[in-house]
Amino acid sequence: AARPDLIRRHIGDVAAIDDGAVRLCDGSRIPARAVVLATGNPAPKTAEAGTSNRIIGDPWASGALDRIGMDDDVLIVGTGLTMVDMLLMLRGRGWRGRATALSRRGLMPRAHGDRPDPPLEPVPAMLTAPASERLKVARSLARDHGWREVMEGLRPITVDLWAQADIATRRRLVRHLRPFWDVHRHRLATVIGEAMDRLRDDGRLTVVTGRVCAITPDDHGVRLDWRARRGEATPLIAPWLIDCTGPGHAADADPLTAPLIASGRARLDSLRLGLDLDPLGRVLDREGRSDPSLFVLGPPSRAAFWESIAVPDIRQRIEHVASSLT
Repeated sequence: AARPDLIRRHIGDVAAIDDGAVRLCDGSRIPARAVVLATGNPAPKTAEAGTSNRIIGDPWASGALDRIGMDDDVLIVGTGLTMVDMLLMLRGRGWRGRATALSRRGLMPRAHGDRPDPPLEPVPAMLTAPASERLKVARSLARDHGWREVMEGLRPITVDLWAQADIATRRRLVRHLRPFWDVHRHRLATVIGEAMDRLRDDGRLTVVTGRVCAITPDDHGVRLDWRARRGEATPLIAPWLIDCTGPGHAADADPLTAPLIASGRARLDSLRLGLDLDPLGRVLDREGRSDPSLFVLGPPSRAAFWESIAVPDIRQRIEHVASSLT
């Protein structure tokens, strides 16, 4: 706040975070009592950007979709919210082609209902029982009362449930439950869900389930070899491939956080989801000690808080960090 002109000029040019200052690539320093890392989501890592101009490795980059012709077909790896956003952007430009989207489970985000969903208060078994029993109870409640109501009831306590879970339980949730959680938790607006349904009904969006085996581009397009969960898998071919696998979280490879980890000022969490933080959002060093001058907000804090993407969740974390700073 003291030097907004300097911050605006050099955003994206941070070289290092030193004690009491942020050091920029041009050698200048911005003195600070504390630093808050709120860097958002990193680019996907599945399709290496730069290997071919037929592969759009970072669909959020400026002008990334400009190469796609109005009648060109596209291949998409990933069937989550990024895929939805890219299809909406293409459609908004007058795109008339077809898309084939591949993911391991073929899951797409669900939509909100026509009316706000009243939260269903979790029953005691969902708070204290083993994870498998909690899932069983949640499925039963979803059948009886509606899955949206169950998800709304869990929303206010998700961070607490994640904090209480041991590492083994967290590992099971990430490996087995996360894709199903994501498509029910992070939902589409009703009108967006209807738009996706129309694309599928019109034959312009096909979702297939399987694993990527190889991505082979040439001057004319991209061939995607894949392995289906069941039956044969014919190679998919189109002029373009868009990587919609989502953020490539890798704190130990990020230019900003990797030096912090290498120096011991920060460390990865046990599941390598991101930086290890204390309950206030402060970075833990190699020995597990909290750094009173280094905080993390938003998606990079998912290892500690799990729900760190939606605006209400980020807003709550901002209030906690602001309270700590003041």
